[in-house]
Amino acid sequence: MKVYTKLEELNILEHCILTIGSFDGLHIGHQALIKKVTQLAKASKTDSAMLTFHPHPRSVLGRDGKLIELITTMKERVRRLEQLGLDHLAIIPFTRDLSEMQPLAYVEQYIANAFKPKRVVIGFDHRFGYQRSGDASLLARLGRAYSFEVDVIDAQKVTELKISSTRIREALANGAISEANRLLGYAFELEGIVVHGEKRGRQLDYPTANLLLQDGKKLIPKPGVYWGVSNIDNQEYCVMVNIGHRPTYDNGALKVEVHILDWEGDLYGSNLRVSFMERIRDEQPFDNSNALKSQLQADEQLCRTRYAQVLGSSQ
Repeated sequence: MKVYTKLEELNILEHCILTIGSFDGLHIGHQALIKKVTQLAKASKTDSAMLTFHPHPRSVLGRDGKLIELITTMKERVRRLEQLGLDHLAIIPFTRDLSEMQPLAYVEQYIANAFKPKRVVIGFDHRFGYQRSGDASLLARLGRAYSFEVDVIDAQKVTELKISSTRIREALANGAISEANRLLGYAFELEGIVVHGEKRGRQLDYPTANLLLQDGKKLIPKPGVYWGVSNIDNQEYCVMVNIGHRPTYDNGALKVEVHILDWEGDLYGSNLRVSFMERIRDEQPFDNSNALKSQLQADEQLCRTRYAQVLGSSQ
């Protein structure tokens, strides 16, 4: 997959099959849309392409006075889009000036002139231009003027629940990892650099890798204890993850601490990616370190049982 960051680089994509959007999460609905794009591109013997923006428009404009927390960082989206078979990805800076463009000017500059696409595929709720005044109907009319067709993908549902990035953010904020993963179509991830902590985990025989997240806008799930998996040197390991403030000790700043089962070594300074599978309990204070260690042992057993069940069901 080729990645572009300037509009003037895109003239080589003439007659491509194009989709447009933020695609935070790249959930099942997004994946269906991207599959449609790649299928149309193959049938037309041309390339598939996506126009997206960074930072996320709501990070610039806000909504209800709040800045958005991201389900996926741009790094994660690039990796997943490549796995989905997209040929070209244009990541264009989103600014207030861009947000104030009238729909006609936006389509002319960012779609018709930049890509000269054969077809544009969008979600049913796609909006563009000043105050999101442009919709699928307007894009179809403009498409006829600029010689491209428009396909609209219907809303995707899982058990009657509409899939949306907003719904997934709510699930993650509530610690409903299983629900979020079902809507995403994959396991939610956190990724960061392993930094030194206070090494209290070692004293309890549960050393942890403390993650320093690289994107401050990345959504962190509800505090609590989770189990998940991580890949180190091409080997998958079951992990216990604590997200919280360590109320037994200092009730300090929020931290993400990862204990990797059946692994020993030094990860300081390394990049570690954790896939979250299930939230197993709330974070809670303990009277002393012995009580905490007993709970960690129970957590470990539960994590091992869950991991074994997943392995068994996949074989």
